[in-house]
Amino acid sequence: MKLFMPFPRIALFLCGCVAFLNLYATQGLLGELAVTFHISLRQASWSITVTTLAVAICAPLVGRLTVGMAQHRVIALAALGLGGLLALVTAGPDLRLGAFHRCLTGTGLDTKALLDTWRQAGFQVTDPVPAAPPDTPGTMVVLTRERAFAVHFPQLLDAEGNLRLDHETLELAMLNTSLHLQPGGGSLQPLPTAQFDGTVPESADALFLMAPVPLEHMVRLYRQGRRMPRKSTYFTPKPHGGILLAALV
Repeated sequence: MKLFMPFPRIALFLCGCVAFLNLYATQGLLGELAVTFHISLRQASWSITVTTLAVAICAPLVGRLTVGMAQHRVIALAALGLGGLLALVTAGPDLRLGAFHRCLTGTGLDTKALLDTWRQAGFQVTDPVPAAPPDTPGTMVVLTRERAFAVHFPQLLDAEGNLRLDHETLELAMLNTSLHLQPGGGSLQPLPTAQFDGTVPESADALFLMAPVPLEHMVRLYRQGRRMPRKSTYFTPKPHGGILLAALV
């Protein structure tokens, strides 16, 4: 009997640890959050501070409200409430897909160098064009200090018939093959659509404006057993808790 006595306590301890994992899940991502959203590490750490503070404020109130109830019933009701929120994680009427653009940094390449290289590589270029993101895949708008021009991708399918996203064409064909740049080497930084103000960031040589990835392209990609390129799309509305919700009104 004594051999099995510690097991319930260990299980209870592990459950308590798991309950707080979501509060500290961003601890190891603070640096990436700061770079992605162009904020300081101190501001990024609020993703931990605010959630912990909310638990500290709500816990005494919830304890008083549920003091006359059995604990297992409180847990069951909380789980049901969470299930109701998760039921809204579907394509609601206001669900939108946004694109992550790309900033080219630290290369010193100007408009002429980019145009000459990509034209020699066989890409069709329209120059100039309005400085606005494209609406449909197959075209990328390049915004530099001088002007904006569009690069048209030849096809959406590769030689094997697999879907090729604009972000893959940019990183593999236009940067790696044509310009001999490594996309993961720091020369390419993501920029969410919400942070695009119509100009090139001060630290960037050029800004690549991408079209949003259609939902059917994402579904097709996953059915092929492939992954989306890093930082290529995001869903809205999406609260800071990470749950994607449809609009209630």
